[in-house]
Amino acid sequence: MIMTQNSRKSSSIMPIMIKYRGYAWRRNLILCTVEFDIVLTDIQMPEQSGFDLLSDLQSCFPNLPVVVMTGHADLDIIIQAFRGGAGDFIIKPVKQPELSSIIEKLIVRAKLKNIAEERRIQGIVTAHKQLLTILDNLDALVYVADMETYEVLYCNRATIAALGDVVGKTCWKSLQSDQDKPCDFCTNSRIVDAGGNPTGVYVWEFENTKNKDWFLIHDQAIRWVDNRIVRLEIATNITSRKLNEEELKASRKQLRAFALNLEAIREEERTRISREIHDVLAQALTVLKFDLSDCLFDMTEKFTSCKEPFSDKLIGMLKFIDGMIESVQNIAMGLRPSILDDIGLVAALEWQAAEFSKRTGIACKVKALADINIDKERSTTLYRIFQEALTNVARHSSAGSVVAELSSKDNDVVFSIQDDGRGITAEELSDPRSLGLLGIRERAELYGGRAIISGNFRTGTRVYIELPLLKLGNDGTEDS
Repeated sequence: MIMTQNSRKSSSIMPIMIKYRGYAWRRNLILCTVEFDIVLTDIQMPEQSGFDLLSDLQSCFPNLPVVVMTGHADLDIIIQAFRGGAGDFIIKPVKQPELSSIIEKLIVRAKLKNIAEERRIQGIVTAHKQLLTILDNLDALVYVADMETYEVLYCNRATIAALGDVVGKTCWKSLQSDQDKPCDFCTNSRIVDAGGNPTGVYVWEFENTKNKDWFLIHDQAIRWVDNRIVRLEIATNITSRKLNEEELKASRKQLRAFALNLEAIREEERTRISREIHDVLAQALTVLKFDLSDCLFDMTEKFTSCKEPFSDKLIGMLKFIDGMIESVQNIAMGLRPSILDDIGLVAALEWQAAEFSKRTGIACKVKALADINIDKERSTTLYRIFQEALTNVARHSSAGSVVAELSSKDNDVVFSIQDDGRGITAEELSDPRSLGLLGIRERAELYGGRAIISGNFRTGTRVYIELPLLKLGNDGTEDS
């Protein structure tokens, strides 16, 4: 206990009173260097005010109980004492029972405060241990670095296992390799604004230059225990995922090459069959037609008695052969329209549109908005997409008209097909059984393009295609 008094008489009596109650404890004290349980101080003293002493005590020992003694029951003085941190006050002359009661009360209160403080500290220690346990068991690298000095202030067990114990070291020297200055890819400028205030979480991927592992990184500026702004980084190792992604990319590339080759073989086979049908079967039927025509002529000239029955029969056969020739030509054109190879894409699209209108009664128009030199493979792809889109229009759209537009944008050929039907729904777009839509998308993706299919019940369905153009020379061959 420390006691300060303004009179010799009081200071000689007070220790006796306290000793009598069992609180005898006297030692020379220096503020902020000696521990004590309670302080009794007068307000008015020769060299220092009791309020000044109270302020000094509060600076060193904010939880220390202080009893203020005053010879005047001045309410303002009492209020000022309580505001300064006094735990109680006593009016002089001091009476032993009153002093003992106040001391006992304050000591009990101080003990309760100490117990509460110990519990609070224990709670903090427990929470700290729990946090460290969580951080050390995360399957991720976690570290904190000063944003000005780049000193690593904390790292978890996973960081130590992967990169060593880097606490106290410079992050760009210890976490990376071959760096002679702060990293060019440092995210400090991305996680604080111009005023140095945190802006939120920044997510990025990076291959560590030290161990060559890939990480998915979450960076955030936070306030550290000493109130400075630091960078918190949580990095999850995604090397396996990256390897799988690369394998998947390679597999997709191989599948795309296989699909392109398969499509080329299919088109070659269609072209061959179409030509054989046109050149062999159609010509054979034409020859047969001519022979029957000659027979009909000869028969009508030589056998006048049986002219009518035989001529009717032969005329019927000629009409049947005409129908066969037309069917064969349609089959050949359906397999691979010769016009696509002989004249070009626009002519083939216009022919297909005319055939579609003739077959369905739905008006179909093709607009070529630019003179585009398109290679054979992409021309075939766009033609097949047009065929598939028209098939969907005829089956599902209830449309009255279709408009197709062919144009160019930058280094892409743009092809859009718009109908005025009911509009495709979101459910239909996501239906895995919509193989026609899937085929349109896959055809576009085979050549590094994209297909966007959308619908609106007011404006109908739109198929939008973008394909990167293959640069061709004047002779129609690919530029090197």
